[in-house]
Amino acid sequence: MSSVGADEVWERLTAGRPAFGAAPIGRPLVCLNMVSSVDGATTIDGRVGELTGPVDQALLYRLRSESDAVLVGAGTVRAEGYGALLPAEQRRRREQERGAQEPLLCVVTSRPALPENAPALAPAPSPLVFLTGSAEPLPRAARALLALRPSVGVSPTGALRLAPLLCRLRAELGVERIVCEGGPTLNASLFAEDLVDEAFVSVSPLMAQERTSPGMVARSAPAAHLELLAAAKCGDFVFLRYRTRR
Repeated sequence: MSSVGADEVWERLTAGRPAFGAAPIGRPLVCLNMVSSVDGATTIDGRVGELTGPVDQALLYRLRSESDAVLVGAGTVRAEGYGALLPAEQRRRREQERGAQEPLLCVVTSRPALPENAPALAPAPSPLVFLTGSAEPLPRAARALLALRPSVGVSPTGALRLAPLLCRLRAELGVERIVCEGGPTLNASLFAEDLVDEAFVSVSPLMAQERTSPGMVARSAPAAHLELLAAAKCGDFVFLRYRTRR
């Protein structure tokens, strides 16, 4: 497999199959986008920074740009910030092409709370949407906030069912394309409800030996069978694209 640049990586991963195809009936199409070390770590000291690289970041921004919403767990938002979702130039281009500078930021959380100085609460061109089973009021923020809550509460185990909320994202906010950036508990919930359609996985050339780092999917999730759609290499990074076998 020959090494190529960022644009070529994207072209190879999407050749003959757009990154986001037609959405399933009634809900958005969901693509995971994750980076992992060779030995399976998804964070170093609690953050993703040491695992990523310029081409991996370019892929992240490209997927965000073509999505209608970025879905992420509250723990990941607290660790990574989630201020601006796209660089300024890509914001301008997206607004010209799609009428909005950024996708929605959708946070799955047990309660809609973030630190007062959280970057995700700072001014932003798109709303922040909390997907939560809690009736707590939303935090104060310098951007528009929305909440989607289940109409009949959470399950007896306390778990938040995501399928009805994703259907509401589609019906009420027009979301057809979601890129999910984790963390592992959210990923596990999506797999458990058979909501993952595709996965983009960047393999970082690092043997992390990070014993406290979670994997891409929490172990509570059932096994999921994947089909490799495409692969590309840039430097020592490997980029893989899968779809879920159903």
